[in-house]
Amino acid sequence: VGPSRLERVVGRERRRAGAEAMSEEEEMEELRVVYSALKNLARDFVTASVEYGTIIISEMTWPNHRKTIQPITELGGVAGGEKYICKDILFKFAVDKEVGEGVWVYGGAEADHASAMKAANHELRALLALHKTRASKALRLPLMSLITYRGFRLVALSVLPISKHTLRYGSQDGGLVVHRSEERLRRLVESACSELGLAPHTAGTSEARHLENFAGPVDLEGHVAEDGQYYLVDFARLFPPDVGPEVSEEEVRGGAGRRRLLYEVLRPEVVRKYACEMGAALSPDAFSHFARFGPHRREHEREVRGAALYMRHELIPAFCDDISIRSLKDVDWTSDMHQSGINLRHMGLVFDHLVELGVESFALSIVGEMAARVLKNELRAAFRHCTQHR
Repeated sequence: VGPSRLERVVGRERRRAGAEAMSEEEEMEELRVVYSALKNLARDFVTASVEYGTIIISEMTWPNHRKTIQPITELGGVAGGEKYICKDILFKFAVDKEVGEGVWVYGGAEADHASAMKAANHELRALLALHKTRASKALRLPLMSLITYRGFRLVALSVLPISKHTLRYGSQDGGLVVHRSEERLRRLVESACSELGLAPHTAGTSEARHLENFAGPVDLEGHVAEDGQYYLVDFARLFPPDVGPEVSEEEVRGGAGRRRLLYEVLRPEVVRKYACEMGAALSPDAFSHFARFGPHRREHEREVRGAALYMRHELIPAFCDDISIRSLKDVDWTSDMHQSGINLRHMGLVFDHLVELGVESFALSIVGEMAARVLKNELRAAFRHCTQHR
């Protein structure tokens, strides 16, 4: 949902046609109306997505003919389960998918729905990061919310006026054909990715049809709709994977290590900090088969590993030094770690540094946080089991 719809609400089109300039008070009143309309739209979207999303999850094991909201088959995609459209909202399950007999996208030999749920989190986080870029003023991004219920997660997106025929940037077939035919859209995507600390790179899985200096992950889609607006969708892989020293070269080239790249990614904060302080932008397609034809592939992979080390050896110790001099009651581990660019899966490393600093109360506090997160995941797994086998 872009600003053009809100502009029509308050009559900007008439002013552009020659109406007199507004006073400062009128400008402030217009801004109030615009932001109030946007707030109401977002609230209504979340309310509707939660209402219909809980119905979809509650009925997920029912036969299709009995479901209140029918699944649709027209939309493709490798990862994820059934998709639904209701009240101009697209719902898609954040679940693991069997892509071959006994082979799952995230889990390998068995389904790993928890990792699929993490990938959905990354999509929302990437959307928010894109929204904060200067280029986003000329881009149209969907409304998005996540509904977690009975151990399952749905991604809810506002339906956009796009189709396979409006694709002008990126790939919708796993990198076989990579589009970059609209010049202004290309510049906007490149500007947004540069601001986020993402490096241009070679993208595509076809040796004859790959593209040089491609900005963003190859499966980020840019569309030019019939209304002439530029739309972006599919943000889950916007940021590069978190490939630390614990992941060997053999692991990252195949098996479980390679699957981890889909749901263990660097946070936007650390990507930007690394680009600013170390002067090296990062390729979101690093370590993936989408960049296998790139002449600088190894260099991009070294930089991504460097960013992972930077977080572990620079950001985590600095975070612990800062947090240890604060009042414990003012610490919010989730918010504070995220703002510092540290993924919550690295709480164990934070604990080790807090122990080294001798701040026992903080170390015990983060142990409690880790235990709560383990319990949450176990409860979700139990809910999923009950929902699937009731």
